[in-house]
Amino acid sequence: GFTFAGPILLHVLVEILEDPAPNSLGYLYASLMVVCSFLAALFSANFTFYMQKISLKVRAATVTAIYDKLLMVPISEMSKFSSGMILNFISTDVDRIVNFCNSFHAFWSLPVQLGIALYLLYREVGLAFLAGVMVAIILIPLNKKVTDSIGKMSVKLMHWKDQRIKLVREAMEGIRAVKASAWEPFFEKKISELREKELKYLKARKYLDAVCVYLWASAPLLITICILTTYTLCLQERLTAAKAFTCLALVNILIMPLNAFPWVLNGLVEA
Repeated sequence: GFTFAGPILLHVLVEILEDPAPNSLGYLYASLMVVCSFLAALFSANFTFYMQKISLKVRAATVTAIYDKLLMVPISEMSKFSSGMILNFISTDVDRIVNFCNSFHAFWSLPVQLGIALYLLYREVGLAFLAGVMVAIILIPLNKKVTDSIGKMSVKLMHWKDQRIKLVREAMEGIRAVKASAWEPFFEKKISELREKELKYLKARKYLDAVCVYLWASAPLLITICILTTYTLCLQERLTAAKAFTCLALVNILIMPLNAFPWVLNGLVEA
């Protein structure tokens, strides 16, 4: 609520500044903007603190459950799991479960934020906001394609990581035999080869991450240009400073749920 109060108060404040007649209410609205920003930051930090607290409890409970299960599993069943798989259960897989806490909350809250931002944009520029929605809709499939590619790279990355950890573990467990047989160069070569394959997919994933970030970093500019162009040229409306600044503020708020929602869905699926 305090996040959306900023653009609304900004609109009123700019209208007061445009009016040549003196108006002392401008000081009140400016003060309210500062207070709303402070309260928004305060509640956001408080929410983050409690979410991290819950995440730590979930992590501790999950890791404890994994260790308890490992101690009760028969040795014959344990042979089905490599050391690398068990380490991934405790590290990567636990992280995905912990991230579910944030993803679940964002799954319902982000659409609400999106709806409020679109409604306020409609109040400011009318149907011109649909031009921005169209740009966002065009960008979503592109981002989805990049996200899917990131997921595929992550699967391959984890496969080779498992293989490398398994080989390192086996070498460490049989270190005396390795030393006695002078197999160090052999294991070093094999581990390096697996590491190279792992880094290959890690590099590809990071490049795709950069493409994804670039697409959505440029989204606010593209959306704002399309909305204001449609408002002035197509609808033949007069663009005021109050509408322009308010539109910019609302688009910046709109970008956050648009950016985060694909990652939220991905986090829920991974969990």
